[in-house]
Amino acid sequence: MRRVVVVGGGVYAPVLCEALARSLDGEPITFCLVARDPQRLEAIAREADARVRAAHAEGAVAHTTDLDAGVEGADHVVLLVRAGGLAARAAM
Repeated sequence: MRRVVVVGGGVYAPVLCEALARSLDGEPITFCLVARDPQRLEAIAREADARVRAAHAEGAVAHTTDLDAGVEGADHVVLLVRAGGLAARAAM
């Protein structure tokens, strides 16, 4: 089983997980989303899980607010960063 950790609670995380799940079809895969805000993370993880399960027969999504626990045993880690933080979003 391949374990991919996505660090960052952005709204693009479910789409990224779905795309990766489609590209890795045929081997079991688990995604773990890691973010600071537990309520936001729960909603994003629910969406990601639905997308991954629809795209991959042996795919699933877990989530945690604990970075150390989230990356433990990871095969791959994807870090979603917004350069400039929220100020960068306002400038777009």
